[in-house]
Amino acid sequence: MKVSFITFAALAAPLALGNPVPAANSSDVQAPGQPITPRQIQGGGIIPSPMVDCGDVELPEADWKGVIDKIKDYGIHGGKVQPKKIHVEYFGKAAFYMCNCKWFHWDPLPIQEISEAAELITKKCGPHQTGWVWANDWQKGYNIAPYSYVHGTDAPLLCPDECFN
Repeated sequence: MKVSFITFAALAAPLALGNPVPAANSSDVQAPGQPITPRQIQGGGIIPSPMVDCGDVELPEADWKGVIDKIKDYGIHGGKVQPKKIHVEYFGKAAFYMCNCKWFHWDPLPIQEISEAAELITKKCGPHQTGWVWANDWQKGYNIAPYSYVHGTDAPLLCPDECFN
């Protein structure tokens, strides 16, 4: 199934609550296909060797920020993602989900990782854009996507193939 924006499935293989992501300007946004590392964002990073790519949908600013706050809130209150599952939060026209591709580990959603994923997407794609961050070493990833794509879509179509095989 081909979609109009890139998701984890295409891989085939400091936001605190209420603080906005620094706005990217055209000189900050990287061209598709160029690698990005956590050190390219302010203060370095904690996500190991992230792969980052962009969708082609710009979400409303309030929805983009709201969905990030919702998934942070889930993590702050002890929410975890079951092995080989996803957790999705929705806000307006935006969805934010985390794929946990591990076999046995229930993965928490630390706000530092969520913040860094949002920063990496903003740095590479521009403000309020859809995109994803995949950490192969951790076997997990984060995706900001349109509500209309994520809602009702089976998890295997949203995450890398190895998550559910």
